[in-house]
Amino acid sequence: HPLSAAIVRAANGMDLGSASEFRILAGMGISASVDSHTVLVGSAAFLELEGIKVGPSGGDTRAEFEGSTEVMIAVDGVHQAKLLISDPVKSNAAETVLQLQESGIELVMVTGDSKSAARAVADAVGIKRFHAGVLPAGKKEIVDQMKSEGFVVGMAGDGINDAPALAAA
Repeated sequence: HPLSAAIVRAANGMDLGSASEFRILAGMGISASVDSHTVLVGSAAFLELEGIKVGPSGGDTRAEFEGSTEVMIAVDGVHQAKLLISDPVKSNAAETVLQLQESGIELVMVTGDSKSAARAVADAVGIKRFHAGVLPAGKKEIVDQMKSEGFVVGMAGDGINDAPALAAA
């Protein structure tokens, strides 16, 4: 997944200890035992689901406004850090979106990212409709709904979490 790949690249060379007992909650985060500590990495909703108080994020930061995604880290039940990860929009994305729209294709962005991150990307490339904070099952539901309304649906995805929606499209 692009977010986990970014974290691994940033941690290159760090001694992070030995991890075991991995658990994945699709679209939300992971937990593992690292040198006898319980480590969780994922969304604020994931940490809260695990009973960990994240606290207020302080509102949209400049980085979030520009399209970054928040990734929270907790160790032994205590929120320790927030990472902001951004993926720059490709230089030809807005032009490609415009060409597709001019050919009669309506683009809808469906993402697990926050609303502020999704809005920043949608605005940057000219996509008018988007759904943010959507878990993998929700992406499939949106595809199914659009198909039931008579739309021909095609989809592009960037991770294993998109597999159900890609298959449905």
